[in-house]
Amino acid sequence: MFKRHIYTCFISDKVGPRLLDWFNADNICWESDYPHSDSNWPFAPEDVLETIGHLDDATINKITHENAMAAYSFDPFKHIPKDMCRAGALRAQATDVDVVTHVGHEASERDIEVWRQMSTRSRANVSTTN
Repeated sequence: MFKRHIYTCFISDKVGPRLLDWFNADNICWESDYPHSDSNWPFAPEDVLETIGHLDDATINKITHENAMAAYSFDPFKHIPKDMCRAGALRAQATDVDVVTHVGHEASERDIEVWRQMSTRSRANVSTTN
């Protein structure tokens, strides 16, 4: 019943993705909570690759977006081209979104500098992978 009818999701989980044979890979979704400041964004793409990068591309695609698209009967790529949904493009578009200040603490100068570096690189490499 669980494998057929229950969707599970994770933001950052190092154990679950290594136990996929116990779950239905069609019902697992990764959530980035982009662009909320209480998520792991702007480091979400790197984090998810660290978490599920050992899986084949088809499974990564299912977990990162295809399963959610199927569950919600929604194709975001009808509205925004897929290449504009990659991390570099999203980071370049998020210049007015506070992705440095996390709930519970003010951004440190280190946080602000890291974001500056990432957003500068992202603008230069808008169509990079991730």
